[in-house]
Amino acid sequence: METDAERLARLMQFPAAFTFQVIAAASPDLADRCATAACAALGRPVAGVEERPSSRGRWIALHIATTVHSAEEVVAVYAALAALDGVRLLL
Repeated sequence: METDAERLARLMQFPAAFTFQVIAAASPDLADRCATAACAALGRPVAGVEERPSSRGRWIALHIATTVHSAEEVVAVYAALAALDGVRLLL
């Protein structure tokens, strides 16, 4: 059976621009925690983080833009983001 990293490696060319999308419970430090987790997984800074709160302020959508050099990096960042408290959905 093909792993997520193998499937990504077959479908994408690296290096590539990539945007990780996170939906999480609103928290004042959410963007910093997500950026820190992504940086730690990649071993380098991310290009940018865009934050959009929901209309009622209960949820926050984050877009983390960066360049990934391999499918393993994509999988590692998703794993790091999924481990954070309050994260509900990763796209």
